[in-house]
Amino acid sequence: MLIGAALLLVLFGGCGSRDGVGRPGRIILVSMDTVRADAVSGVGSADATPEIAEIARHGVTFRRFFAASNYTLPSHMTLFTGLDPEEHGVYRGVASLAPEVRTLAEVLREAGYRTQAFHEGGYVAPRFGFERGFDEYLGFAPLEMIREQTQRVMEWVRGAAGEPYFLFLHTYHAHAPYGGYGRYRDQSPDRGLLSESRIAELRALNVGAPDRAALPRELRAECTLYNLLAETWRDPLDCGDESYSAYTDSPHLAADRAAMLAGYQHRIREIDAFIGTLRETLESLGEWEDTLLVLTADHGEAFFEYGQHLHDYLPWEEVLWVPLVISYPELLGAVAGREVQGLAGHADLMRSLLVLAGVEAPAQGSGIDLSPVILGEAELPKEREIFPAILRAAHLPQQPLRRVALREPLQYVEGHPEFGDDAGLLLDLAARDGLNRRVERPEDVEALRSAIARHRAELKPVTPLDFRTGERWVENEAPAGEELSDDQREQLRGLGYLR
Repeated sequence: MLIGAALLLVLFGGCGSRDGVGRPGRIILVSMDTVRADAVSGVGSADATPEIAEIARHGVTFRRFFAASNYTLPSHMTLFTGLDPEEHGVYRGVASLAPEVRTLAEVLREAGYRTQAFHEGGYVAPRFGFERGFDEYLGFAPLEMIREQTQRVMEWVRGAAGEPYFLFLHTYHAHAPYGGYGRYRDQSPDRGLLSESRIAELRALNVGAPDRAALPRELRAECTLYNLLAETWRDPLDCGDESYSAYTDSPHLAADRAAMLAGYQHRIREIDAFIGTLRETLESLGEWEDTLLVLTADHGEAFFEYGQHLHDYLPWEEVLWVPLVISYPELLGAVAGREVQGLAGHADLMRSLLVLAGVEAPAQGSGIDLSPVILGEAELPKEREIFPAILRAAHLPQQPLRRVALREPLQYVEGHPEFGDDAGLLLDLAARDGLNRRVERPEDVEALRSAIARHRAELKPVTPLDFRTGERWVENEAPAGEELSDDQREQLRGLGYLR
């Protein structure tokens, strides 16, 4: 529905303006699922995303932006609410956002914006509460938006020309499986990778999880590698494990890792091209200058930097450090190309985006308003601390929540055997040597442990709903697993969360 010009002037013609700039006509939030910061040009060292790099040259880039958690569900809910994962509680398989929490989409719709989302399901499915505030929350299959639905998205953008809107775009395009198995096989004939006929034979085996352990280890390793390099999420072989981390003793690890990175980077280049198409579409409509565009990710991905792969229950910087690039040419022209140093995170984004848009932000969450920093009016405190929550994906056997404390250049990780030290780890990120300095620097360890305790004591948790019943989650009950539909199970299996 088109809003009349007079009403648009009332709603958007300077209300909440800053230095003569009115509210943005469009607000677009792009979540590049699983894209780590150093894979994006201008944020890390990569030179793989020229479209994002060009946007960054005319916008603002945060060099040290961190995820709220290591996996999709809690991180996205923090993006949508500004609440810490322990506050919103939406990281369990049947949890849905409490009704008293306001979401970004709800606030913007109340402010007069049309609200639309195109997403790829999985852990951003509507049942968790993500659809709240959206006029339409439209889901695609993983990888479908960029491969098959780009024109549909652009048609929506063209159809909404002249209207104020908030658009959320989410894609698993960089998520495992990364693609490239056939390319790797052609380029490395001596590696002995599975032929197409052998893949068909293995697919016909239909091996269940209880029987997988009885298969030869070498076969499981080959099936696992295939699953990570398959072209689509519908292709996994039952004979493969969830992760390649069990096979780091392989003599082929370096070559296999290079193939994974090549597939991952290729997918990120395709995301970059999609973002370029989005910009070109807005420019063709004369709407680019008046668009507030936010490019970020929910978490990154580990590629054996600490001997582990993917992002499930991993506390490493490669999983938690994510890109943040903000474009709003009408407002940011004077600070174009600004690179922000210092720590910021997902919990800051909702409040900051609303302030930039001239919309009153709800009083919820512990995040800060980054708009003065974005506009070059302030700097982030050098001693600022960020506390990501490390969690096991909701449909897997659970592990206890663990916290990371980041205070540049240190990273403290609460202990757990899966992290390599159940007493905790202290890493110097500037040294980049992976050494645990917990024993030699006890004062820093104690300071960061105390900081975690203070952070948790200041949180204001709300009790989420159990979306099966609509009733409040009962905290003293063991979480019951969600009854997944065949399609939901297939999606989570294809994304590596279930086997």
